Amino acid sequence: MAKCLISLGANIGDARSSVLSAVDLLRQGLAQGDQLTLSPLYHTPPVGGPDGQASFVNAVAAIQTQHDVEKMWQLIRRIELRLGRQRIQRWEARRIDLDILLYDDLRIWTEQLKVPHPRMCMRRFILRPAADVAEQWLDPVSGLTIGTLAANLADGDGALLLVAPADQAHSQAGRDALRQLQDGVSRASGTRWLDREPLLDVDHIRDAFQSATAQHLPASDRGRIACWLPMDQFQLLVEASPLELVLPTKLIVFWQPFLSESSPPQSTAWEQLHRKLAIQLRLCPESEGLGHWRFQGARYLLATSDVHWAQHELCAALEAMDCTIWPLESAD
Repeated sequence: MAKCLISLGANIGDARSSVLSAVDLLRQGLAQGDQLTLSPLYHTPPVGGPDGQASFVNAVAAIQTQHDVEKMWQLIRRIELRLGRQRIQRWEARRIDLDILLYDDLRIWTEQLKVPHPRMCMRRFILRPAADVAEQWLDPVSGLTIGTLAANLADGDGALLLVAPADQAHSQAGRDALRQLQDGVSRASGTRWLDREPLLDVDHIRDAFQSATAQHLPASDRGRIACWLPMDQFQLLVEASPLELVLPTKLIVFWQPFLSESSPPQSTAWEQLHRKLAIQLRLCPESEGLGHWRFQGARYLLATSDVHWAQHELCAALEAMDCTIWPLESAD
């Protein structure tokens, strides 16, 4: 049987009952002999969405199933529809939300479905319950277990490395856009950029992060931190490393604007426009055959030419890394 990890969340009405109802419907939709283990329920703050939302109730279900990934995806969509999920605004309040986090070692990269879930590794409110029921399951993208990913976000503030396109470092317009992004993230989330200039080698990156997170520093001098380097320099670091590159950041974000100043053609999904980079980041099924970059750790592909949108994504990622969550109760 296949191993499938599914997240559940709700923050409208009786959120606890909605999550447990979804679990009951999941069990009903599984094949005879399939097994479902539910994590404890957690209260979690809303992250990244519109203001004024109530806190969420979140949980994760670890499932041993005979269903293929397409059938599992269809099942959770039917459950959302039955429980009154409406999709109007991104990251809005919702009656129920179900997502496939992992399905065995599959990597799926389409407009409709991405597995592993692309934001799983940056979300403390997902990884903590996931580690309760699937601690030893392996994330095929980061190369780390769920338990290791959860431990990476278990304490401390958000910390990320932004890998920007080479022209952001080598052209004035690119540097201006990057500076605008840095300033916006700092104002909105209190994030401190370790250096306005790129950190160009692994030792420099490690030293900067270790200094910024040193335990002897007062909390006011730590907080959320970020640094950046150009894409071409990151590739050189990976290629020069004798072993798999391991960086001290909690998340590496690859910012990839569209290939032209205008929006991509409506007939071409951004997933296709940036498929080469997705392959290098191990996000696609073709990655193994075509040569991916060998480094461990959480990574996220941010495809947008809108600096304000990129700012919003980075702020949400930083908040998701260090949000406060607390157990509601054991539900299984």
